This record gives sequence, structure tokens and C-alpha cells, in this order.
Amino acid sequence: MSHTTTYEQKVTDIMLFCKIAQELGHDVKTGKNLTVNHYGSNTEANCIAQVHIQGWRYPIAVKEDGSLLYDHWGSKANTMDLLGECMQGYHKELVMKNMDMSKVNNYSMNTEENGDVVIVMEM
Repeated sequence: MSHTTTYEQKVTDIMLFCKIAQELGHDVKTGKNLTVNHYGSNTEANCIAQVHIQGWRYPIAVKEDGSLLYDHWGSKANTMDLLGECMQGYHKELVMKNMDMSKVNNYSMNTEENGDVVIVMEM
């Protein structure tokens, strides 16, 4: 029985996603044709990265097309939010990296009560 789930969003900059995950304290391994083990004999082959979120039993498999496949079975309770934190940090960095700052007069970043990050730019 497979417990593997595909995250609904893909990442377009895999190395940036891995960098953010590592900065947040998660174990990251990159390479070619990695095999990531999930529950039982379930594996994801031909991966280019694996991200082992703290408290998770199995690492996230990152495919070349940016797909994130994970198995949260047997992981510590309340740790799904850690993947959300990685994605939020990734999106924040992606926006800032791709913004033409020469056109920005001023910007601010605020974190909402629910954890969402709001970036306001004056151009």
C-alpha cells in the first residue's frame, strides 16, 4: 500500500528550495538518479534531491520537473507545517530574486497572524 502523496505545487527552482530547506535545519541531499525510500518497499526513483524534514520519518522526493512527493506516515505529529514553512520561505525568496529592484522605490515585508508573508512594493 502506497502512502506517497504529490504536493499540489511544483517548485521551479529546485536548488533554491533545497537551500531554503537546509537553512531551516532540514537535511538535504542532491544528485542525479537518487532513490528516495518511503513506507515499506515504496521508492521514488530518478530524483534529483531529497529533503528530510525534521520529525518526518521519510524524506521528500524531488523530481526533475519540480514535483515534490512525500510520505508523512509515521512522522511526528504537527510536522506538516514544516513543509509549509519551507514552501513559504521558497516563495518569498523566489519573488525577491526575480523582482527588478531597480524599479522598486521601497518595500516592506510583514508576517500575518496566520503566518502568511505579505510583501508590499512601491514602484
